[in-house]
Amino acid sequence: MRTKMSLLVAAIAAVLLSGGAQALSVGDVRQRVVNYSDLNLSNEAGAAVLYQRITHAAHIVCQLPMPWDGVIAARVRTCIQSAKARSVSEVNAPALTRYFESRQKTPAAVAMTARES
Repeated sequence: MRTKMSLLVAAIAAVLLSGGAQALSVGDVRQRVVNYSDLNLSNEAGAAVLYQRITHAAHIVCQLPMPWDGVIAARVRTCIQSAKARSVSEVNAPALTRYFESRQKTPAAVAMTARES
């Protein structure tokens, strides 16, 4: 488990914006620090709280200006999922990984997303 008790949730805007929004330049990286020094990551309760914090940060870093069409909405969802997968992998806490995987459609898809990051 990491000794550092915070992590950066980051999204590379270029992945999202390959087709359109001008608010960000291609290659921009948005980040959000998520602290978890107050949590016990050896149990599900602590893992659940950190997962909520990571999810919130992922929504912030992946947010794009409105209006969205179906393509942009799909890119935002992909960005959020990738940011969460990378963050969970970076923390490297078994309870958090199990919690994250339990909320996914298939654990194999989760592993692929984390490896692609």
